[in-house]
Amino acid sequence: MTSRELVVAVLAALSLAACAGETEPRPPSPEQLAPSAGVSGVLFWDVTQVAGLDLVRTPVDDYLTVPDRFTGGVCVLDADGRGAPDLFFALREGAGARSTLYVADQPFAYQDQTERRGLGHVGEGSGCLAFDADGDGDDDLLVTRLGGISLFEHRGDRFVDVSGRIPFTAHPGDLFTSAAAGDLDGDGDLDLVVGGYVRYAPELIEPGTSCAPSVCTAQPHPFPAISSRLFLRDGDTFRDVTAERAPELAMAWRTTVVAIRDLDGDGRPDIYAAHDLQDWNQALIQDADGTFHDRAVQLGLAHDRNDNGLDAMGFSSGDIDGDGRLDHVLTGFTNDATAVFMCQPDGTCPDQADQVGTTALEQTFRWGAALADFDLDGWLDLAEATGHVFSQPELDAFDQGPQAQPTNFMRGDGAGHLIAHIPVPEDGLATRRLMRGIAVADLDDDGRPDLVLAPSSGRPALLRNVMAPRGHWLRVVLPPGAVGAVVRATLPGGRVLMRQRTAGEGYLGSFDSRLLFGLGDALSADLEITWPDGHLTTRAQVPADAEVTLAP
Repeated sequence: MTSRELVVAVLAALSLAACAGETEPRPPSPEQLAPSAGVSGVLFWDVTQVAGLDLVRTPVDDYLTVPDRFTGGVCVLDADGRGAPDLFFALREGAGARSTLYVADQPFAYQDQTERRGLGHVGEGSGCLAFDADGDGDDDLLVTRLGGISLFEHRGDRFVDVSGRIPFTAHPGDLFTSAAAGDLDGDGDLDLVVGGYVRYAPELIEPGTSCAPSVCTAQPHPFPAISSRLFLRDGDTFRDVTAERAPELAMAWRTTVVAIRDLDGDGRPDIYAAHDLQDWNQALIQDADGTFHDRAVQLGLAHDRNDNGLDAMGFSSGDIDGDGRLDHVLTGFTNDATAVFMCQPDGTCPDQADQVGTTALEQTFRWGAALADFDLDGWLDLAEATGHVFSQPELDAFDQGPQAQPTNFMRGDGAGHLIAHIPVPEDGLATRRLMRGIAVADLDDDGRPDLVLAPSSGRPALLRNVMAPRGHWLRVVLPPGAVGAVVRATLPGGRVLMRQRTAGEGYLGSFDSRLLFGLGDALSADLEITWPDGHLTTRAQVPADAEVTLAP
């Protein structure tokens, strides 16, 4: 059965159920959502429409403005307190679409509850961040947008606009991109970093500026860069301390990526800020006095393997080679391979794209990046959202390839390499799309991570993981405020797997907060959790193929 035939059959079944007098359609069955066993080579099945994700975004400005080209974040969150992953798409308003909250009634059965839950007026969205902003144990939502940032606190069954708790006024043309949360000052609550991109104000374009064959409103370089921001939570508000704590972050950059990680291994969270159209990226390392200073050059995180600046788009972290240290991937422009910063015992993290293998897909334009163990063999794989930043007429003028592109997928081979996967036509990865954000979440709780893609134009994509598992799995749930915690799983043979709880990843979004381990053949694992304040918790012989909840 083809995917088109499958969709027609499912819709027909739902229609018959409704005619039989049922007040609500039944969700599609697993059999309807997955291909038959006879379809070989399929890793992901496109279930977007049958799952109820019905938005279709048409760029409001015909793809001729910077805000239209850079919109498209996606966040995984629990919006209704049921625990099942819900989805928020941050989109600039366009014909037929806007920022949308989809709530899961059951796995792969979503309803648009944007208005009902108070998110009908979030502004011209670009990105989002799900995190516990007020420390009450549930998911709140930050939206980055054209003209500022907005914070929505989760109260009961609604989200309430509490943006006044971030006392910050932006120019109406300021475009903010990614955001990240973490306890940057060690006081037990979550702080914020927000990336600033450009001041989109067409009147600022200098006469005679050349943007051919494009129009200048669609290119970032004619617009002035703006600074990013560091906000420390202080009681009920977030205080802007950028100038005093991170003066180099306060400089005007075109920032597309901000992330909070321990970049130098000293136990303190640092800030990674990656930029577009700049000569280097920043690794803002936290000193003992709580200030942050750029040491990207010393750590090897400033440039790619050719010592060039990176037009950075998406970011993800994970232990690719199994040495117990976080590595990092950073996506970028066509013909610039995804950078793979492989961190070494001496603390440096050189780009090893050639050795790891991401050069195999460098001809694509990559946005959101996601490191996860999709086949459960114990080694991380890499998925990337794709779609060119240029329009098709511009690409034709440059004599380059199509604007819409298949989703990238690379499998980890257990030896520190990522091997490019070429999908068969029936695979959901094969469809050419115009995507930006990416999120990883186990949407049906079967132990296999699924993929969610956010569009700049067209439909989102919900790709159900249907590949045959190569091993067992273990899912670890930590409290919402435990951002920065590191979980190590020791397998019976002595091998150690590592995951870190983060808030802010992919491209302008955030992933499932539950940490998923592929265990390979192991039937159990010993867990050690290093909490953000440094203390340890252990749990021995946790059985595989189950979820475990841990608290400090």
